[in-house]
Amino acid sequence: MQYLLAIFIAFVLVGCQSTKPGPTKAIGSKGVISRGDILASKGPIKLPMNFDSQTSKTDELNMLVEFKNLRLDTTGRSNKIDINQNQLIVARSYLEKTIAYLKRFDVYMKSSTGDVMALSSELADIGDVAYSEPVQRNKFDLYLQASLILGGEKTAMYDGSDELTYTVSVIFVIADEKQSAVGRPIETIGVAKRNLIRDIVTGDYLGGFSPEQEGQVIKEAIVDAMKKALPAFGNEFPITATVQGVAGFDINKMSIDRGSNHGITNDNQLVVWYKDAGVSIPLAYARAEAGKNESTLSIYKWDKSPGAQYAQDQLSTDRSWFRQNPIFATSLGLSYPQEWER
Repeated sequence: MQYLLAIFIAFVLVGCQSTKPGPTKAIGSKGVISRGDILASKGPIKLPMNFDSQTSKTDELNMLVEFKNLRLDTTGRSNKIDINQNQLIVARSYLEKTIAYLKRFDVYMKSSTGDVMALSSELADIGDVAYSEPVQRNKFDLYLQASLILGGEKTAMYDGSDELTYTVSVIFVIADEKQSAVGRPIETIGVAKRNLIRDIVTGDYLGGFSPEQEGQVIKEAIVDAMKKALPAFGNEFPITATVQGVAGFDINKMSIDRGSNHGITNDNQLVVWYKDAGVSIPLAYARAEAGKNESTLSIYKWDKSPGAQYAQDQLSTDRSWFRQNPIFATSLGLSYPQEWER
């Protein structure tokens, strides 16, 4: 029996040692999709969703955000946390702030129950819409209506402590200027937890989480919700840039006409592509080094398709080939602020 047990343990250890860790995602300000994710993927390069849409080519999308439903969870559970009504104000204002962190959008907030479409014309009439330079428009590109439900529950743990779980449920519904829905509603749930340490005998709380910290926990749950929603926002509203130049010393170095003002950040991953007779052909994966209004791309993986090989050969012999054959680059996911990692 001991001999068989030894063999079994050795087999488990060998199996554990032979398991390779998955790719690590870049930390903070480096996009939802990392270079490690891409290098680990197999097969031909694929174009991202909405890579050639009109919104993807817009320099910065003007978005009007309004909350249509803002409430506490009223589920009649015995272990429900009694959250102060004022925390709804904290949750709303902080969610507005996190949306504004996404440089893809130039955000204007309106926290009311009025109709968001009618509101845009009213704001334009009274001159109450301010846009950041250099974007100056007399209309909104997108209208976002957000619903938020704030809740929580308390779970008694075996060690005598209580685990408090706060949840923020958010639904985003997005429409364009023609009041047509853009994609599907984006639903996300953010979670943040804390522990209350109690004396097993007396039941008195000894330390850990304090009710005064409730607002901070709710903020963490909102950040968690937004990070989970980013892939959907990235799919619906990618950033498509135009290649402006190809370096003479290396065709793997290209410049594009989008930068941090448009939502591109350092180490954003992009798909480089072009069109041949109306057919969109992916060329390569690249990472960005972002400037303010333009960026440098470093290609690190070319596609092996005939179309990609043809373009690579043409660029190798003639760096100006892209002038007659425009080349584009579309982002894979949206970046988020570094503080969201904390």
